[in-house]
Amino acid sequence: MYRIKHAIANLLLIFLVNISFLFSPAPRSSKDHCGHYIQIKIIGFNYNCDTTTYLQTAKNPGILLEENAVRQARPLFAVLGFFVGRPIQFFIDRIYTKHLQYIDIKYNSPNTGIKYSGIIGYFIGYIIINFIILYLSLFLFEKIVMQIADRKINSYIIYAFKFILISGRVTKTAFWDASTDLFILFTPVFSVFIMLYINKKMLNLNHIYHISFLCGLLVLLYGNFLPLLPCILFAAYSTDKSSYLNAAIINILLFVLPTFIWITFCTIWIGHYYNHEVEAYRQLIWIVDKMKISLTEFGISFYNKTLKYISTFAELKYFIIVFFALFAFIKANRAKIFISNHTYIIKTLVFSFLVFFVFFWTLGFYKERLTYNLFPIVMCSILFELSLIKNVNKGAVFIFLLAVSWHLYNTLSYGPF
Repeated sequence: MYRIKHAIANLLLIFLVNISFLFSPAPRSSKDHCGHYIQIKIIGFNYNCDTTTYLQTAKNPGILLEENAVRQARPLFAVLGFFVGRPIQFFIDRIYTKHLQYIDIKYNSPNTGIKYSGIIGYFIGYIIINFIILYLSLFLFEKIVMQIADRKINSYIIYAFKFILISGRVTKTAFWDASTDLFILFTPVFSVFIMLYINKKMLNLNHIYHISFLCGLLVLLYGNFLPLLPCILFAAYSTDKSSYLNAAIINILLFVLPTFIWITFCTIWIGHYYNHEVEAYRQLIWIVDKMKISLTEFGISFYNKTLKYISTFAELKYFIIVFFALFAFIKANRAKIFISNHTYIIKTLVFSFLVFFVFFWTLGFYKERLTYNLFPIVMCSILFELSLIKNVNKGAVFIFLLAVSWHLYNTLSYGPF
């Protein structure tokens, strides 16, 4: 019964948060957003310029094997969209075509003038996928909290943090769209959960090998699953230090195997493999590009990119300040944090933060939504700190009101789109 209540509460939370975002201010100018804003009386959402590509690829996954297919590096997301959206589209086409023929999503491409239709089922399918991603994020977040807080924090505080977690810019811009952006919330939570799970269960290497391969498959959903590899290696080392080098090599090979198979298949089928993020934005590859020119060129570029990366912490910095403020308070009160399994929890949170921080620092392409990958880890860290403070539950109502205020601010503020 406890689990059912929490499941229903999570579903309601996701529903209420994203319904309220439909009432957020509309774009004042086409320059403020990419795509097409869909207004339905008093509510609306931005149909992002990337959405049509995802919908068309889900409608026809064969597009992935066309030359220079934009989403070729994310094939599983299109396949997922196909399997969820196709039954819905079939139902619409066969049962309600006469009634819904004028309600389909149509987007006039400014470049080609092509009118896209027959994809509303896939659009609904991606909304369902988004719902599932958020639900899994909340589910894993709660699992993490139960472990790192030793059940010392009451449910009001936990739900306040869940509220904050899914009420930010990522959910606001990505939920009512076909987008991989919600993995920005899921992946960091998943990485922390995997590390704690491997350590808690003291999994043997064979089990960890399976995890490495399955996590490698997730890279074909979205590139931000790449940081999972060092997290798995860290957790594996904590459980079995014998023959670690050989085990690490096997884990790495199993992790990259799915991507290697996909690249090989594309190369055989169409002659080459295309990664839009690498080709168009030189993500990660920029380091090699600059080093080929000169060490000085790399240094200048690295400095400029670092400044750009720091600028994307505009929103996240407030939560980082809260983290350090709580850290100072705990240290001043000499809280005993190195008890039970706290040492490994601290190492897990610090290591996962550093992995994601360095990964997106060296990416070479900087947006606030990408830096938001650090947000779930910071939230876990703050909750861990709160669990070390005596009588923290007395402030539960205040923390929940802060969460509501945070959501209202995000809902009523202009943008992002």
